[in-house]
Amino acid sequence: MNKTKLILEIGLKVVLTSLVLYFLYLIVSKYEINQLNFFSKLNNESYWQLLIVILLMPINWLLEAIKWKILVCKYEKINILFAFQTVLKGLSMGFFTPAKAGDIIVRYFSVNKSNRTNIILSVGISRLAQFTITLIFGGIGASYLLFSFPMGIYFLFSSISLFIYFNIGKLILKLKSLYFLKKYIIIIEMYSQKDFFEILFFSLLRYIVFTFQFMLVLKAFDISLPFWEIISAIMLVYLLKSIVPFVNMIGELGLREIASVYVFGLLGQNEINVLYSSLVIWFVNICLPSLIGLFLILKSKFYK
Repeated sequence: MNKTKLILEIGLKVVLTSLVLYFLYLIVSKYEINQLNFFSKLNNESYWQLLIVILLMPINWLLEAIKWKILVCKYEKINILFAFQTVLKGLSMGFFTPAKAGDIIVRYFSVNKSNRTNIILSVGISRLAQFTITLIFGGIGASYLLFSFPMGIYFLFSSISLFIYFNIGKLILKLKSLYFLKKYIIIIEMYSQKDFFEILFFSLLRYIVFTFQFMLVLKAFDISLPFWEIISAIMLVYLLKSIVPFVNMIGELGLREIASVYVFGLLGQNEINVLYSSLVIWFVNICLPSLIGLFLILKSKFYK
């Protein structure tokens, strides 16, 4: 690496580190949490629950890394460790960018130049799979808590969501409004229906993991609801968070907290406890791995 690139790389690392730490400071200072009040709501059992939540965090992102490895290995061989590190780096850079644009940039530069055209589509398939799972289960939560429509309508909605996911390439060719994406059809055709199913399956496992994490944290902060009510409320929160993605401007913080307080408030739960729970989930699943990703970025090279 020549001197100019070395200076540029050091400068980029300093800027990125400053941005991540600055936005982290803004977020933490936004919520004036009374530490004594926070810890007074926890008992011995609560600490065990929070420990399980922390231990599940790497599993959550490992599942995302498995998805990424499946997608990328169609055009470039990578191992699971490289995929895991790429996911964490992307999470760190997506921390302070709208719609996680920083995540796409990291993944884009993680592969060889000849394969970078494929990255946008690979990211799109991964996100579409996770969004499809969120829609389907969010529909369950919404129907259970808010609506009284026949289950037949829900199954029709789920079937349409799955049809779109598994036939996205054909739909791009059919819909004139998406015709500008035709050039990506060749890339989509690299993936078989089995690949699409595997990506959807690991998206489902991720969804189960972070739903279980949220439930444990809510229980730790004494949110007492029947099992199906608390699960349905969590699924509805994730649905609301996903359908308004551009509100999540900083590290996915903001919309989830609003949605959580609103949904659980409708169920008569303590708003402060719900807010604490949502902040803990953000800290464990977004903040901690983002800091790890930042450390990995500082150790790595920007140029492949």
